[in-house]
Amino acid sequence: MQYASIVVNSKTKKINQKFTYLIKPEQLPFIKSGLLVEIPFGRKKIFGVIWDIKKHEKSDIKFKLKSISKIIDKKPVLNQHQKKIAEMISNYYLASLGEVVFFMIPPPAKRILSNMKNSDFVLNQKNNYISNDKKPFKNKIYTIYDRLENRIEQYLKLINKVVRKNNCVLILIPEILGNDPLINKIKSEFDKVIVYDTNKTKTQRYQDWLDIRSGKYQIVIGTRSAIFLPITKLGLMIIDSPHHFAFKEERSPHYHCLKIVKWLSCLLKINLILGDSCPSVSDKFNINEKKYINLKSLASSTTNSNININLIDSSKEKTIISWFLENEIRNNLKNKQKIILYVNRKGMSSNILCKNCKYEFKCLNCDLPLVKKNVSQFICYRCNQESSIPSTCPVCKGTSFISFGIGIDKVISEIKKLFPETQITKIEKNSQNVYDADIIVTTKKIFSYSSINADLIGIINIDNILNLPDYQSTENIYFTLTRLIQKCKKQLIVQTKNPDKEIYQYLINNNFNGFLKNELLLRKKYNYPPYSQLIKIIYQDKDNEICKKTIFNIYNKILNMKFEISNLEIIRPVPCFIEKSRGKYRYQIIIKQQVTSNKQQEQLKQIIESLPQGVSVDVDPISLL
Repeated sequence: MQYASIVVNSKTKKINQKFTYLIKPEQLPFIKSGLLVEIPFGRKKIFGVIWDIKKHEKSDIKFKLKSISKIIDKKPVLNQHQKKIAEMISNYYLASLGEVVFFMIPPPAKRILSNMKNSDFVLNQKNNYISNDKKPFKNKIYTIYDRLENRIEQYLKLINKVVRKNNCVLILIPEILGNDPLINKIKSEFDKVIVYDTNKTKTQRYQDWLDIRSGKYQIVIGTRSAIFLPITKLGLMIIDSPHHFAFKEERSPHYHCLKIVKWLSCLLKINLILGDSCPSVSDKFNINEKKYINLKSLASSTTNSNININLIDSSKEKTIISWFLENEIRNNLKNKQKIILYVNRKGMSSNILCKNCKYEFKCLNCDLPLVKKNVSQFICYRCNQESSIPSTCPVCKGTSFISFGIGIDKVISEIKKLFPETQITKIEKNSQNVYDADIIVTTKKIFSYSSINADLIGIINIDNILNLPDYQSTENIYFTLTRLIQKCKKQLIVQTKNPDKEIYQYLINNNFNGFLKNELLLRKKYNYPPYSQLIKIIYQDKDNEICKKTIFNIYNKILNMKFEISNLEIIRPVPCFIEKSRGKYRYQIIIKQQVTSNKQQEQLKQIIESLPQGVSVDVDPISLL
């Protein structure tokens, strides 16, 4: 008798759990590893993917097995390399294999599947990935640090070499925007290009998935989920801006795209290109350790000696726009030069207090300070809940309120007062006519518009990042500053209440290499990545006391387990930085350890499998907040 070991489309308690099903005689000619099938599971029918096929005598099976209901697609939805990647994701990110597998394949579009003919099915699907088994090959990871327009030119040369050999290229980008210069350039230079856009309907995405699997396209461009596409004859992978937050999956299995492309590069024995405007701290570490090969000088990518940099102590200023910045804006407007004003917050201000009793208006769902969206409305940027600004304080009935912090709308209001005849544009999602404005006021959304540069860039406020209790706070400011430098033609003005902070001294001295070196020393001293691995465990509940009690029970349970893991640090539970979100209280435990061995990973699995329902486990979190 033949049986199939199947990974099911359901979250299971055990990380690597699979279920055994009987194969019907009429299904045997078509059954192979990687097929998508429908199976009975409890009282319902769900999808599953065949992992292995086993032969057993009837006497070996001690209980009655259910049979596979039907084969959904007679071509494998996962090949051997993808199965291996799925297992690696499951083991590393401590997520059930079923979760991972059904993250990797799109929801089948029934209308397309019902129209497929028998001629579409093949019995012996070949693995179309490149095999370099006949000759020794060590995959390499190359880095390119430069402005996007220069990176694109280097990408084109590398892509051309691969395409001429009739192989395929995967290009991963953080987000897909209209008029994207990278996408436009690739499409203009090459045929057989597809943009795999997750904003399309399920049916459109599934058709694209089928076309990619059939080998219809030679170059595939996509966001995070495109790493799981069944691309044939893959010869090169490029990931642009690999440290962008969009490459980290917010839901379980919480994978990071950069980690997956490294694994895939190794498995398929193909080269990987990482392109960014500047190196991260971990990049610097990997370059030092000879794990990355840098194709461009680090110094030339993070500095610009032609820019005049001014640091303004805003604690001595009485207005949002300092006198110095106002004067420079005026001079640039006279000379018809473009200006960008960078703000780190949305809305009018960061929080509102009653002038009399100092009551702070907060979101009832998230317990975060409400932001003044306009003159009559509050908004919570966590849950997007809007509410009217009351005429009186709910505590003392006072009628005067004080605004603290600087938001983008507040800056625009001030600029319009100072320069009423000037064309001003705010960059938001899908903003129009941004290229025609004299002054662009923006948050980090400006980095999505790679072709927008300015003669003068003024940073109105960035200090709030520095004060966040996260080991990456300074690095986040470094990324912001270097990317703004690359958009600046002549002058950068930074307003800060903390001009003596070390990061600003590196900026003034044009020495971001020094910053990276120093940051690595600090990371090593306090045992933070890249010298350790972090795991964030979060529990949330509507009841604060239940939440707190449960997280401490989890903490004590982990402490009482017998570990053979060396250098394991379990940090005591604390409320999350955003303590309440969407009506639920949140507590977290941080586990800090050295890079894991297989034995250590097995013990971590035991920890995760022992946790109660509703616990979120994030391996390599991009933030501890």
